Amino acid sequence: MMREQRRPEVLHTPLNELDAVVFDLETTGFSPQHGDEIISFGAVRIHGGVVLEGEQFYTVVQSKTAVPEHITELTGITQEMTLDAPTLLEGLHDFMSFVGGNVLIAHASAHDRAFLNAALWRTSKVRLTHRLIDTMMLARWLEPSRPGYGLDELLESRGFRSMDVIMHWKIQK
Repeated sequence: MMREQRRPEVLHTPLNELDAVVFDLETTGFSPQHGDEIISFGAVRIHGGVVLEGEQFYTVVQSKTAVPEHITELTGITQEMTLDAPTLLEGLHDFMSFVGGNVLIAHASAHDRAFLNAALWRTSKVRLTHRLIDTMMLARWLEPSRPGYGLDELLESRGFRSMDVIMHWKIQK
């Protein structure tokens, strides 16, 4: 299934017509090669930049690594929440089923790509083959004189607050 996800026709699709999945992972840290793990998947399906109503995905997954206190403060995810959650394999399967063949979009995507690749390799011995658009890279290209490109700063410059967006996703699930 993974080999067939890199569709060449999307290279010629204008962004305002693109079917994609915007996603974010929460993790126990920054280094999958040193034991940090995915603790949640969140995603919304979009068409041409418009979020499709009712097309969102969110799950917390089990973690063998303890959820550090600063991660709980940042994400609201506690160790207790991960105890009875689906396994990583179940969460990953459900997430990839939600994504299907769509292009993926993430902010500062290297982190998410590294964790997805580590999880896919650990559970299924495959690598992520989907095309991935990095919104931080796009923002740097479109607005080279900005003082910063953090997600909160970019959202706020457009009248959004990241916690409002996150809470909307969680409420809609």
